[in-house]
Amino acid sequence: AFDRYVAIDRVVPQMLGRYWTAAAPADRAPMRAGLRQYLLTRMTGLAGGETNAPIKVVDTSHVPWGDDTLVNAQVQLSPGKTQSLGFVVGRDGGGRSQIVDIIMSGTSATAMLGAECQSLLMNGGATALLARLNE
Repeated sequence: AFDRYVAIDRVVPQMLGRYWTAAAPADRAPMRAGLRQYLLTRMTGLAGGETNAPIKVVDTSHVPWGDDTLVNAQVQLSPGKTQSLGFVVGRDGGGRSQIVDIIMSGTSATAMLGAECQSLLMNGGATALLARLNE
């Protein structure tokens, strides 16, 4: 279900920036697979570990960049406890609407995680990133 809702082939290059562009083709597949699992774990963590947490859409608006849409939502973590999240929804290569980012407390999850991954790449290359993703 994750791949149906998250545009992983758009998110990974966005997170890794120039490091994705410069990566050897042999390094891209394991980086994509590792980041896919890492994002799945982190996104599930944003919902309090719930994989089927009810989500209530509050409102939508266009983001100031590109053609993406911000969907503001409340995720029901437990009775009486909710978490506000923003889902940035864009189009994948096939034109389907998919999540391209999650905004929590005003912070982009892909920017935050991307900075962490880029730091690992800058200091230790693909080997360091893959080692961290496989921990």
